Amino acid sequence: MSDVWEIVQLESGDIALQDSQNDKEPLMVVKFSNKDLKIKQHQVEIAKAMFNSAIETITNIQEQEILEQIHNTRSDFVH
Repeated sequence: MSDVWEIVQLESGDIALQDSQNDKEPLMVVKFSNKDLKIKQHQVEIAKAMFNSAIETITNIQEQEILEQIHNTRSDFVH
């Protein structure tokens, strides 16, 4: 996984978060309907906020998993 991600607009008009070193397949894609033009005008900013929230959630999950592993490892040694 890359440490550097970029937000790009795909040919379809969808907004994607992808590895800056590898543009084969995006990590996440946000697709907006054409129903609300105000949203459509600000789709990049909205997608950026959505990506930031997703990345924060992923980071929190990974940190929790690491803490659980540390706790389980310590439990194995405390007997």
